Amino acid sequence: MSNSLANIEAFLRQERLALVGASHDPKDFSRAVMRELLDAGYEVVPINPRGGTIEGRTAYARLTDLPEPVGGALVMTPAGASEGVVRDAAAAHIPRVWLHRGGGPGSTSPEAVRAAHDLGLSVVDGECPMMFVGRSRVHRFHGAMRRLNGGFPRADKAPRLPSPLVWGLGLLQLLVGLAALGSGLLLALEPSGANLGMSADLLAPGPFSSYLLPGLALAVLIGVGHVVGFGRTVGRRARAARTAILLGVALVLWIAAELLWVSATSWLQPAMAGVGAVEVALGVAMHQHRWPRPAFAIRVAPAGGGARPPVAAPPSI
Repeated sequence: MSNSLANIEAFLRQERLALVGASHDPKDFSRAVMRELLDAGYEVVPINPRGGTIEGRTAYARLTDLPEPVGGALVMTPAGASEGVVRDAAAAHIPRVWLHRGGGPGSTSPEAVRAAHDLGLSVVDGECPMMFVGRSRVHRFHGAMRRLNGGFPRADKAPRLPSPLVWGLGLLQLLVGLAALGSGLLLALEPSGANLGMSADLLAPGPFSSYLLPGLALAVLIGVGHVVGFGRTVGRRARAARTAILLGVALVLWIAAELLWVSATSWLQPAMAGVGAVEVALGVAMHQHRWPRPAFAIRVAPAGGGARPPVAAPPSI
C-alpha cells in the first residue's frame, strides 16, 4: 500500500466530511475520530444505518441521503461493506474517499479500491487520519514510527536534503567507520591487544579473555556499519536517516559495554559516546527534513461558534 501525500492533503483540506460507520456507542473508536475531527475544525456528518443523532449531529443512513454535498467520505465500516460505500460516494458525487485503517485490516479491501479507481474517485487506502491531524501523543508517536519504518506517505517530490547536513553527517560516519574498522582489525589480528598498547588484563570485568571477538564486533558492527551509513548518507538514500539513528545508538551502546567490561577508562569513551549522540541528532534532523509532519491549513471554525454541541446519549449498538 502506498498513498500519495498529495491525495491525503487534498482530502484533509476539505472543510465538510462524512464519516461512514460512525457508531452510536460513545466508546467506539469512530466516535474518538469524529471528536478529534470536530475539534480540529471540520464539519463532520455522521453516516449510520440507524440514523438518529451522533455527537449532537444528525446522522444519515447512507451517503446518498445527504441533503448537502461533502468534500470527502471517511469510511470506517467493516471491509466487506466498503465497496458499497464507495459506490454510494460516487452516486452522491463525492469525489474523495478515505478507507480507514488503524490496527488490523480496517475498512480497506481490494474491491473497494478497484471500485474507487473505476469510478474516478480519489482514494486514500488504509491510513488513519489522526496520524496527520490528531493532537494526542499517541497519534504523533504512530506517525513517527511510520516514518522510521518507511511506511509514511511520501510527497510526489521528496524535499532535497541540505548539503551541509548530508556532508557533515557523512564525514562523521566515514571517520568513525574507518577508525573502528582499523582498530577492530588490529585487535582481531593480535587478540592480546599488544599492537595497540593494551593488555588483556583490562578485560577481566567482562566475559572475554582476549580481544578477538570484541575486535571483530568493533570492525563489523561499528566500522563496516558506519562505512555503509556513509554511502547511504552521501547517496541521499531513503533509509539514510534511519541508518544514522541506529548507528548512533549502536555506538553509544558500544561505549556503555566498554565501560562495563573494561577496567580502564579514558577521555575517548565519553567523547565517542558524544559522537554517537550527535549522529543520532543529525539522523533525526535528516529524518524530519525528509518526512515533515504535514501542516494542513484548516481555516474553518468548529460548528456552533467554536464549541461542539452537547453529546446526545442514544442507546448503544
